[in-house]
Amino acid sequence: MAGVLQGQRIWRVAIFMDFSSIFDIGSIGSLLTTIAALAPGFIIAFVRSKFVIGGAEIASNKYLEFLISSSVYYSAVLPFFLKWSGFGAISIFFLFFGIPLLIGAALGISYQKEYVSRIAARCNLKIAHPVPTAWDYVFSKLEAGTWVVVTLKNYEDIYGYFGGLSFASSDLERRDIYIQDVRDYNWNPVEEPGRARGVWISEDDIVMVQFVAHSQ
Repeated sequence: MAGVLQGQRIWRVAIFMDFSSIFDIGSIGSLLTTIAALAPGFIIAFVRSKFVIGGAEIASNKYLEFLISSSVYYSAVLPFFLKWSGFGAISIFFLFFGIPLLIGAALGISYQKEYVSRIAARCNLKIAHPVPTAWDYVFSKLEAGTWVVVTLKNYEDIYGYFGGLSFASSDLERRDIYIQDVRDYNWNPVEEPGRARGVWISEDDIVMVQFVAHSQ
């Protein structure tokens, strides 16, 4: 009986030691160091992804990219903080959050405005495009008021008006499309005046999407 009680006591002490090690000052310091090393790169990538169709996925295999981005960021920004700002509360906020947020937004806007692509074209350079698929690229550039023809696997064509209420998925794992106003093959409404028929189409049924750019 004494041996059982002693064994239980040792087991409880071991659990307590493992649990308390989580709150060890050294462990907390290592955790904060890791967060500080990755935070700017993560924030830059996250904010930028909000401007890039198909770029919203933040996966575990991006940690190296976050670390490299943070390293470049600290190399460019930290000397200015050390020389002019110091490390007050406001400075720390801007160092770890404010400036990375602005950089991410600037990179996202530059993508939408195609500033980098234009500069590269003038310099006769070819760079990797940030949008992963043609689906994402086309729908990110598509203006509201475009007519579409979706060909299904059963060779049926669905004609419709892709307007502001229509939607095309930007999920890399799942592609679907919603057309807000279905038309017949002559682009005439299929419903009576004042009504519109929308349709959702799964990626499993889509063979091809054609675009006809003209006003409604």
